[in-house]
Amino acid sequence: MVIQPLTVKHALGNLTVLGPGENDKLANKPFLEKRKLLSASSMRLNTDIAKETDWTKTAVEDRTERLVKMALKVFMP
Repeated sequence: MVIQPLTVKHALGNLTVLGPGENDKLANKPFLEKRKLLSASSMRLNTDIAKETDWTKTAVEDRTERLVKMALKVFMP
């Protein structure tokens, strides 16, 4: 399944779970700064993002596909 959003800003693959205050810390900072916090996360969803060298449209689309596949396995076994 290939998802072609008009923008990746609000795409599922561009979203993640952060703890209280973490979203405010990251806000609109560049990806390289966000990687530092994400790499220290205890959540694999965040550390996987931190492994990316650049957060591009392609990276977001690939992550969206992975998350959709994971959700389908969980919610539609």
